[in-house]
Amino acid sequence: MKPEHYTDATEFEKALFGAAILAPTMLDEVSTIVSSTDFHLDHLGRAFALMTDMHASGLPIGDVRLLVDKLRQARLLDAIGGAAFVAEAANSSHAHHATWYAVKVRELAQLRSLERAGEILTAEVNLPNAEPNAIRESVEARLEAIQQTNASGDIESLDEMVTNAIVEIREARQRGDSLGLPSGLVAVDEATGGFFNGDLTILAARTSVGKSALAIDIAARLAEKQRQVFIVSLEMSGKQIAHRFLSRETGIPVKSMQRGDLSVYQETQIIEAKERLKTYSLKAFPTSIATVSQIRARAKIHKAQHGLDFLIVDYLGLIEGNKHVSTYERITGISRELKQLAMHIERPVLCLAQLNREAAKAGVPSLSHLRDSGAIEQDADNVWLLHRDDLAAADTKLIIAKQRQGCVGTIPLTFNADRMSFSEPSIGYSEWTGVEHN
Repeated sequence: MKPEHYTDATEFEKALFGAAILAPTMLDEVSTIVSSTDFHLDHLGRAFALMTDMHASGLPIGDVRLLVDKLRQARLLDAIGGAAFVAEAANSSHAHHATWYAVKVRELAQLRSLERAGEILTAEVNLPNAEPNAIRESVEARLEAIQQTNASGDIESLDEMVTNAIVEIREARQRGDSLGLPSGLVAVDEATGGFFNGDLTILAARTSVGKSALAIDIAARLAEKQRQVFIVSLEMSGKQIAHRFLSRETGIPVKSMQRGDLSVYQETQIIEAKERLKTYSLKAFPTSIATVSQIRARAKIHKAQHGLDFLIVDYLGLIEGNKHVSTYERITGISRELKQLAMHIERPVLCLAQLNREAAKAGVPSLSHLRDSGAIEQDADNVWLLHRDDLAAADTKLIIAKQRQGCVGTIPLTFNADRMSFSEPSIGYSEWTGVEHN
């Protein structure tokens, strides 16, 4: 005996077919919810596709005789039950319920897809040489595909967009906040407005300049204020991330912790820091291998279970991509997917990246020094370049090389090597150097 989502599907599919005959204009809305491939009854799904094509061509679907003739020409009429079925479907449906019918057809299609995914998962798990990582990635891809709808988004009028923007501006003014999520570094926030939902910010630097340290520093400032931060680290283990936070909190160098070269007082400092860090709203996913799809899946799970305000990915060059294309094409694809990820989860994404060797020769880095792909510059909403003339010095430059909604320029920062953190010298936004409009 088949489950209810099979038997119910036939009723809702028939009702949707009939509603489309009664109110063809509803197809414009219905087609953003459901497609012919969502039908359990294959022939009825193909008939529905034919109706959609007729409507798009301006043919009157409500003319049952014409519809029956078109179905007969396509050799679909007998398969769905003949002219009697067409008449019965129209007579037993309600035009104003078309959208509800479409939603039900889509939901039941998703249930069947989940059932099939479960069967495939069981079969793959029972294979002699089953590989957990490959199976997990396969499952995540299927679940992502099931969740997607036909429409990529709703069409908004200018009036709706402006109204929504004004509401957001008023709410921010009442809170006394920027529309963006503050980084915690005053000059950076004044220059950029903070991090905005759906934006991809690339933070790039040469090795050992401190891009991971700056990302951790921003993460700590946000998590301390109970903002939900999620770090996906392909470069550091969980212990290494912990060392960074403990060092930032205590001022004890990471190397001293790794060597176990601590005094009794320093051990006490670490225990006290651990208690303070317990209150931070931060979780991490340390992994040596991850695709953008896997990162998206985990970010969505985190958002659903704990909430999500800020996502950090460390770093772009280690994300798994298409292995059958050139490095340039792989990085280009990953860059595009990261921007899509930010838009999809509707949260700010900070992704770390490396600059190429030419950046060291040039002195001060620029956008052209982004490693492997100019597409990174194109896809990112913001590009920050971190630079120190002397790696042993504290004086650091944060170069805002691209800002889609603002100016570019350089912000001075001070690097504290012992704490692996950054602070701002006594300088205000008014002294922000090199400002020019995009």
